[in-house]
Amino acid sequence: MKITRLFWLIATALFVATSCEDIDTVKNISISCHTQGLKDGANSLPASWGAEEQIYLFRSEDWSAALMTQTSGAGTDTATFTGSSAGTKSGYYAIRPASAAGSIMPNGTLAVTVRPSNIFFAGEDISSVIPQVGKGDQDGVNFTSLFGALKFNLSGDYEVSKITVTDPEKDRGLYGTFGYNFTSGSIIDDEVFYEVARIPASPLALTSAPTIYVALPAGSYDKLELALRDSESGNTILYVLKDVEVVRNSTKEVALPTPMVVSCVVGSWRLAQFCGADAEVDLYVDFSRDGKFTIYQRMGSPIYSKLVGTYSVNISEETISGVYGDGEAWADSYKFSLDSNGNLVLESVNNSGEVSVYEPAEMPSANKQSVSRGATSSVKPL
Repeated sequence: MKITRLFWLIATALFVATSCEDIDTVKNISISCHTQGLKDGANSLPASWGAEEQIYLFRSEDWSAALMTQTSGAGTDTATFTGSSAGTKSGYYAIRPASAAGSIMPNGTLAVTVRPSNIFFAGEDISSVIPQVGKGDQDGVNFTSLFGALKFNLSGDYEVSKITVTDPEKDRGLYGTFGYNFTSGSIIDDEVFYEVARIPASPLALTSAPTIYVALPAGSYDKLELALRDSESGNTILYVLKDVEVVRNSTKEVALPTPMVVSCVVGSWRLAQFCGADAEVDLYVDFSRDGKFTIYQRMGSPIYSKLVGTYSVNISEETISGVYGDGEAWADSYKFSLDSNGNLVLESVNNSGEVSVYEPAEMPSANKQSVSRGATSSVKPL
């Protein structure tokens, strides 16, 4: 009995030693990885592996990282990856693509960078664009999307040249760098942005009732705005969405409310040409959605003069008129349009040939001086 017990103790010690060596020793391994698309009702959106992809595999014992390279499975939902890693008792975590991974904290929070590719169409495979996170062991790792998605069924009698989604309250980042905790599944903002856009290769005809998806971090959104630019008029059809919930790795269909039409003049612009010649005055104008405008102008001075007021737009006649803060009306009303380069063109209604061209631009941020209109030179062409 003593010999038997001694043999059992020796065998157990050898087994434990061998197991520890297997776990802690870095060696070449191959692991099967399965990707799954966003759940879309009873189905899933397309998801497959590309060719020669790379992932990072994290060992849950110490969060050591191993870069793994795809060796098979291109075009399918299951691929094999090889690399050098120690074994694991409690499992692996992973990130796809490897290029999305930043540093990882001791508590298993990984910095993940998401590119502004949130808007996609039915049938498109975004599994390699919006990062996926994986969990598994030596037998395999299953990947699901880091984000969820909102689903919109569009309709109308116009064509869309640009799609934009914005969080106007700036409560939640839509893309950028996030902190994702592998063990809890929580995601927090780091360096993020609050607006994403997509310009279709050709105008999107709403008469075909297309479906679009918008991938977003999971959680609650008090307010989101979906903006569709009419390719012909340049005006924006704006949908304001309230109390929206996004579920990770799933889609949620959202019924669109009654939209509002926002004129194409809304935005920030810099005067580029006046009456066919380059502008002599350095002039910026911002038309806000609430009907207010701000002008910064300077000529031969490092300091901008600031002018404010209100404006109104006649959508059907495509004209704009305004009043300065001192109560004086603009010199004229103007026909507005967007040219093929996306520039705002204002043409005087009563003075034929007086045409101004404004390029999209950010408003200047320094050397501003607030003055009344009467204290500075004429503000032509407004």
